[in-house]
This record gives sequence, C-alpha cells and structure tokens, in this order.
Amino acid sequence: MLYAALIVAILSLTACADEKARPHEPVARVTATALVQEYDRDEVAATARYDNQWIDVSGTITRIGVDVVNTPYVRLDGEIGAAAVEARFRRFDGRRPRGRAYRDIALLRRFSTGQFVTLNCRVRTYGLRDVLVDNCAVR
Repeated sequence: MLYAALIVAILSLTACADEKARPHEPVARVTATALVQEYDRDEVAATARYDNQWIDVSGTITRIGVDVVNTPYVRLDGEIGAAAVEARFRRFDGRRPRGRAYRDIALLRRFSTGQFVTLNCRVRTYGLRDVLVDNCAVR
C-alpha cells in the first residue's frame, strides 16, 4: 500500500513539473510591435488588460543574452525606436543548469538574431518603453 502511494506521489510531481514546462493558454496573440504600441498609447489600459496574463507574442529577435543575475533573455523588435519586448526565460545559478533552466539555455543556443519566433510568456511590467515578459516557452 505504501509503495502504491509513493508511486502516485511521484507521478503527480512529474505531472506538475511537465505542466510548468508547457505553454499556457494565452489571453491574446500579438506581435511585439503591436504590444509595444498598445503600451505606448495607453499604459494604464494595457496594464489592466495584460498584467500577469499569459500571451503569445511574435517578433524578430534583435538580441540574445544573459543578464547580470543569470536570467537568459531575447529581445523582440518593437519597431518603435529602441522599444522592444524583453522575453525572459528561466534563471540558472551559474553552475550547470538542470531541468527547465537547462532546456531554456539549450534553446537560446538555437536562436539567432533576425529569427522570427512566437513565444508564450507571462506579462510582468512595462518600463523604459520595454514590455517585460517572463517564464517564456516557444510555441
């Protein structure tokens, strides 16, 4: 009986881990340009619509990098001056990344600037004319 309960517990944890790696159902499908324009026109309305919501955002990669706290990201061209959508992936601690962080780093290695992508991300904030999204997965 204990053995069966242990198997059920392990399977449910595995299902939760897999669910986190899968894309979420988006409230909207937008281009990076349209998203930046929407925030630029009316930040309050755009924040009310998108804040902490999952979206599918499409655009051309203009930069690929890892920030100072080891969060991998890509910038999608917002086509309004220097404005962009900064799409962040899972952070890793500088050691060999494991699990989802490893998949995200491996994924970034396959990206290239100029490549068109569609990402499923959660909208976090708008600042300095950039829309910041996180927990991204490729659609």
